[in-house]
Amino acid sequence: MATALVLAGCGGSSGGSATFGGTPPSPSDASNPTNQAGADRAFLTGMVPHHAAAVAMSQVELARGSNPRVRAIAQTIMSDQQREIGEMTQIAQQQYQFTPDTVWNKPMGQTMGLPITMNMAQMGPMMQQVPQPQVDREFLMMMIPHHAGAVMMANQEQKTGTNPQLKALAASQVASQSQQIGQMQAMLNAGI
Repeated sequence: MATALVLAGCGGSSGGSATFGGTPPSPSDASNPTNQAGADRAFLTGMVPHHAAAVAMSQVELARGSNPRVRAIAQTIMSDQQREIGEMTQIAQQQYQFTPDTVWNKPMGQTMGLPITMNMAQMGPMMQQVPQPQVDREFLMMMIPHHAGAVMMANQEQKTGTNPQLKALAASQVASQSQQIGQMQAMLNAGI
């Protein structure tokens, strides 16, 4: 049952571009010479709710999980991503005059030209439905592909973004989340 919940939350693209809060840039905006900040805006509008979903999942793991190693990585993820949400929101407000939404109620569809189909708003509530003995394992099974999506988005920002602060943040995200993917995969391989 729990695996079905994971699969339900990670699938189901709407087939079109998802809408973010406000007026989102489309992937083509990034290549438009009249909108040099398109890739940076797309990164901010996509990564903030993506991080918020990871925070929600981590909060459930901390409330319901029992494995100390899984709880420790959930605490790290939550702390890191809350800090990064603050950084990205500040950059969006100060440099691009918008505030990214932290809740996303639709499948991500095409974000920054990348196929990311997880429904961010459903991930935390899905974790609440997982039976108690499986919470740690399901957290890992959901967070690994979630992190992989963030790594894809951050790599895209490094390739197409123009904002040095965001490119540096994206590089940091690739490094930290790739490392965490390895740690979480090792936990799964060890039988958690």
